[in-house]
Amino acid sequence: MSRKFHLKIVSIDGDKPVSVMTVGRVLTNLQTLVYHIGDSLVGSDFRTRGSPPIHVIKRCNLIFKDVSLGSFSADLAVQDSQALIDAPPLGESAITILYDMSGQVERGDTAEDFLNETFPDPRHRSRVVGDLAQIWPSPEDDYELNLQFPSKPIVKLTQAKRLILDGLKCRPEMQQKTSVQGVLSTITVAPRKKKELHVIGPDGKIRFSMSSEFEKRAMRHIGKPVTAFGEAEYDSEGNIKELMNITQIEPFNHLELKRIYYEDEELSLIKPVDVEVDYRDDMWVMENEDLGIISKEEDYDDCLSEFYSDFLFVWRSFGLASGKQLSPDAKRIRGAIRTLVGGSEG
Repeated sequence: MSRKFHLKIVSIDGDKPVSVMTVGRVLTNLQTLVYHIGDSLVGSDFRTRGSPPIHVIKRCNLIFKDVSLGSFSADLAVQDSQALIDAPPLGESAITILYDMSGQVERGDTAEDFLNETFPDPRHRSRVVGDLAQIWPSPEDDYELNLQFPSKPIVKLTQAKRLILDGLKCRPEMQQKTSVQGVLSTITVAPRKKKELHVIGPDGKIRFSMSSEFEKRAMRHIGKPVTAFGEAEYDSEGNIKELMNITQIEPFNHLELKRIYYEDEELSLIKPVDVEVDYRDDMWVMENEDLGIISKEEDYDDCLSEFYSDFLFVWRSFGLASGKQLSPDAKRIRGAIRTLVGGSEG
């Protein structure tokens, strides 16, 4: 699959050109969709607030290769220039899923099975379905969309099949409560008697309201990473500004990373790496005991980046080494990381 694809926004009324506002809205929502597909491929670090992680943005940015006006037509490509031996890079994987997913919805009969298999986490799945609905033309719109990859059939996003997306969005499993992750700080009574969840982690600082039942439960998690589930109120930029009607608070202590990124290096894993997450002494801690990795940083993203760097160091030092010259402990680490990345014994 190529790293570029052709997008055409076609006016239904042949005498009326597509407006700049329509083109801008579609392109903005398309970029968001590609980011979120890429986010789902990285692992279980689900983020509902702000921008995706920088390694997702870097590898899933869309750029113009060629543009034609009138009925808007453009060749788009992912900016990522990475080349992996054993797997396509993140950006290419994301736009491949975009194409396949659009075709499944347009055909209709297998769309739900495809989405369930591709996005097993219901939070990622419901967000991607919502994103796709943002670019899919509705009966009120005056355009249709065409997607085409080199050597692949054209997929037309038509108004008639919008009903399939609307139906999927109404499914109970697609209507998941929003969740936010971070460290629960001291609970204070803010103006209007709202409680405050101070998220030091991936989702920023978010105020939330909850019943006395959940306030007592939350007190047990002060100073620890948590995931809180509730109903979101969004600001004008689409970020969560308040989480209301909290339904669940649970520890956030585990990640499953499917890909490893550091600067210009990238590894696609054949098996997710389990990362234990904690927050102590004002530091984020991410650990994998089997690989001997312990990363500590004040900032969540810095800690995650350090874990990626340490993982790549272990891979280069042990995973790619000849087993004949390694100590027993080093051989154990070599076997553990090769279980995740792949590689023949010897």
